[in-house]
Amino acid sequence: MLVVPTSWRSGAPPGAAAPKDGLASSPPRPAPPKLGDRPCLTGLRALAWALVFLAHAGLLAFGRLAEAAMFLFFALSGFLITALLAEEHAATGHVSLRRFFARRGLRLLPALTTFLAVWVIVVTLFGSRHWISSVPGGGSGGHVTVLSALGGSGLALAYVFNWTTLSHVMSSYVPIGHLWSLSVEEQFYLFWAPIVAAVLASRRRSALTALAAVLAAGSFLEVALLWSGTGAGASARLVFGTDVRSGAFLAGGVAALLWRPARARWASRHGARSGEPAGLAFAAWVDRVMLVSLVVLVLAARLTTHVSSTSGEALSWAVASIAAAVTVVCAVVASGGLTARLFDNRLMAYLGRRSYALYLWHYVFLTWFAHAGDLKIPLALAGSLLSAELSWRLVERPALRMKRRFEPACPAVEAGGLDVARRGGPAPASLLRRHAQAAVEADGLPVQVAVLGDGHDQLGELGRIAEPPREEDPGTERPPLLLGQQPEERSVH
Repeated sequence: MLVVPTSWRSGAPPGAAAPKDGLASSPPRPAPPKLGDRPCLTGLRALAWALVFLAHAGLLAFGRLAEAAMFLFFALSGFLITALLAEEHAATGHVSLRRFFARRGLRLLPALTTFLAVWVIVVTLFGSRHWISSVPGGGSGGHVTVLSALGGSGLALAYVFNWTTLSHVMSSYVPIGHLWSLSVEEQFYLFWAPIVAAVLASRRRSALTALAAVLAAGSFLEVALLWSGTGAGASARLVFGTDVRSGAFLAGGVAALLWRPARARWASRHGARSGEPAGLAFAAWVDRVMLVSLVVLVLAARLTTHVSSTSGEALSWAVASIAAAVTVVCAVVASGGLTARLFDNRLMAYLGRRSYALYLWHYVFLTWFAHAGDLKIPLALAGSLLSAELSWRLVERPALRMKRRFEPACPAVEAGGLDVARRGGPAPASLLRRHAQAAVEADGLPVQVAVLGDGHDQLGELGRIAEPPREEDPGTERPPLLLGQQPEERSVH
């Protein structure tokens, strides 16, 4: 087995003596940011879905909380995708777009296809009933034909539902309009992932950060230009246009490229100044910033439809997008404190992991039970939860197992910023275990390793020291393989 040490790659003399235990180590250096499993992100996704459900159910009369949830969803997606692509580049030296889109397809398409297939069957059986096309807020949307259901499903699977809604391609009512946001998200992936891969290939992370900020500013400027226009077309474009919605995604992308260094610097300085343990001081600070950012997000989202000036509209979109990105960062770095208690618990974890399926199903159940009186919301909630649970167990988890085959492999041993090199002879597993344990304690993440040649027999036990894996968060990629572990061996709880 051989793992080349970083000191050799960076020009250190190859003849430098290794410690007598057979391991050579380079001086500590900062490890690249690792996203890993962030429970509060899962909880944040649960909050966003709950706001959408309550708004569609007509229970939230204050402002446009569903709009605030959309800003949050989009900023979260931009953050996750950018962070994971940057993480893959840091670990492997390149970004595989083929593998990236394979992972995205396996995460999104199985549940969406299942939902649309069931919906088309229901329309086929009950398309003439008044409840099949009721609008959640009340009233009937018109007769739904099988042909229109198939057409709408095809547009949703092609991820163009937002643009066909704008251009009125469908001549009849299709009560799955909530799928426009999935089209916007996928179109952003197609636009942003190749840019990230190309810019990171030049190893200029700062250039990517600047580019994302400039593109976000351009999106907010377009909001101002559209707002100055007249007619329903301009107003609808502000809702469904991928170009104007990209600002929130890009704000999340900028946050993803900046979050880790900023956290480390602040914690170090503040802890030294105040005399408090850096972790406690940081947790309290995150709680305050999270509260402020959520309040600003809700107020700014409300102002997107209540301002009377072009500059005010653009500013409200920019503030809402930035506030959403700050909220996401707070969820990422939260460790202890009120934020962690609110978002890292069993209920939020359960809803967050199933939030994708809950989003797919909740609208049609609110449609079908729109005339059920006081039972409308309980029945719609129960139907959404049951469908999401079945989708998670029967469709999404099997697809996630397949998705892991396309995950990037980590090519180097990194333990808490210390690169460990093995130079022949049996290495004491206890020493490697100590290095790996230091990484877990320092970062709270599973150890990232690569084994060249044999050695699984001595080192396979290291996979057990990382903290027990949580049930997979469907919105994030899994970290690289643990030592001595094959993709099919990682269980999904």
